[in-house]
Amino acid sequence: MESKVVAIVGNGTSRANYDLMKFHRVGIPVWGCNALYREYDVVSFPLPDKLVMVDDGIIQEVWGSTFPSDKCIIPTVDERWEPAEANPNRPRMNAGMAAMIQAIRQGYTQLLCLGFDFLIMEKAQSVSNLYDGTPNYGQETRANVADNGNRISFLRWVMSKHPGVTFQFVYPSNTIVYRMYDLNIRWMTYPNIDDMLLNINQARISP
Repeated sequence: MESKVVAIVGNGTSRANYDLMKFHRVGIPVWGCNALYREYDVVSFPLPDKLVMVDDGIIQEVWGSTFPSDKCIIPTVDERWEPAEANPNRPRMNAGMAAMIQAIRQGYTQLLCLGFDFLIMEKAQSVSNLYDGTPNYGQETRANVADNGNRISFLRWVMSKHPGVTFQFVYPSNTIVYRMYDLNIRWMTYPNIDDMLLNINQARISP
């Protein structure tokens, strides 16, 4: 069965220089998190195709903007916390993981995951966020290095629950990441993604 592909875009700075419209041009939907909508034209909003939010501040910001409400996905209040089965302490869900879960529910089986910097070994980079210091990105929502272990554990739990889904994490070349060897995880670089998109485009235009 052919994979159903989606780009899940977190806001770690490792994805800062990548043009997300490349996915749009070959028909791969882009699911963004929280403030990603700020990067696009306030009239046409070519991206993101879906915007997943978990924090009250950013939810109110988006509702007060011109971003289309039919592109918004807001998990239930209960689902904005990790399930007790994964962690009895139920820490706050991060929007990137929420986006993965929502996309899987809609039938996507190949997740191209960008900007998930908690898997990067360098400490400062691992908690980077493109919107740090902007409205609704204060200390109350900021991740810290101590959160990374739990985020990795929760990711592994989600992957174990969805063995038929491939999780492909994308980073700049030569990035050192926390290696996991779960059967359904893959590691890619941005040149790998460009090659993949080129192949998709060539297949579309071939007679």
